Amino acid sequence: MPFECVRCGEYLDKDSGAPYQCPKCKAFDSFVRCKSRKIMNKENFDATTYYMLKDFMGKMFDVLEEKFEKYRDSWKTIPIGELRPKINEQIQIISDIISTDIDWDREQVKRKLLHIANYCFFLYSKLE
Repeated sequence: MPFECVRCGEYLDKDSGAPYQCPKCKAFDSFVRCKSRKIMNKENFDATTYYMLKDFMGKMFDVLEEKFEKYRDSWKTIPIGELRPKINEQIQIISDIISTDIDWDREQVKRKLLHIANYCFFLYSKLE
């Protein structure tokens, strides 16, 4: 069965069950998908979800721009150990807000989710 690398589009021959690395871009198994399996793209992705994701990414970018001066040098210097408690703190705040019976501000929760996404970006930048 033909496989395709999600990153570079290279067609691959893959034995089932064996770990595999794309020879072109060096992506591992998690990035290799069966050609017959749907890959997330605009054409086969639910339109509502696609635009919601696009909106989320736009808002996340806005927060990154807004906080750029504050975090200008932090992207590469922040210790990974500091990110975990910050992510946990944001998740705890969101859980507390949503689990209470009182009315809660959806925009505040969305903002907290954007902060979590930004912390994830910090972690991602550490891997590059």
